[in-house]
Amino acid sequence: MEIIEITDFLQKESAVKTQLQDSIEWIPNVVVDLHPETEELDLLYDDRYGSNLILVGDAIKLNYIDDKVQYMVDAWITGIRIEPVKIMTLKVVSIKKMANLRKDERYSVNYGATISSYDSPEGTFGVVTNISISGLGFIARQTFLVGDVVKISIHLPSSSFIVDAEIVRSSETIKGTEYGVSFMRHDEEALEELTALIEDIKEREDRLSRIVGFNII
Repeated sequence: MEIIEITDFLQKESAVKTQLQDSIEWIPNVVVDLHPETEELDLLYDDRYGSNLILVGDAIKLNYIDDKVQYMVDAWITGIRIEPVKIMTLKVVSIKKMANLRKDERYSVNYGATISSYDSPEGTFGVVTNISISGLGFIARQTFLVGDVVKISIHLPSSSFIVDAEIVRSSETIKGTEYGVSFMRHDEEALEELTALIEDIKEREDRLSRIVGFNII
């Protein structure tokens, strides 16, 4: 069995995503330091963690993707420090390596949405958890089947747009069923808004990775 070390794919200032236990949100983050001798790493303590009660011993997942490979790391928090910079230390429990089959990068979001189908024309509420130019993931309590065609109205802070999509996967979470969909078609206006939204999200994530090195000096 291949033994994978954190230094095989991560370095200082690598951009990663983290997910706290009992959360559906993936939060962009940056590696501050690596400690291969103890299988630990330090991450910037992002302000978005502020809405969650985080304690030493809590479980956390880390996701890192390059062009061809995805690494999923299970870890637990071994330390949190506030000064001079907010940092949390993670102890690696396991590392999984898999092929990156997604043709477009997905970005973590948290948008409300209305999902309707032929069997449920009135629609049901869901939460969009990630999005790309070719598809998205959402969580809902309504049951859909792989192959179902759905209409998704995404509610942005200042607008909304509608896309048609096909359910391509599903998995159970503590919040409900998480569905992955592939877009079938969307009008030109929706495509322009979707493209602008993704570019804005990507710029914010890139800005985080660019400024963190300056902040931690």
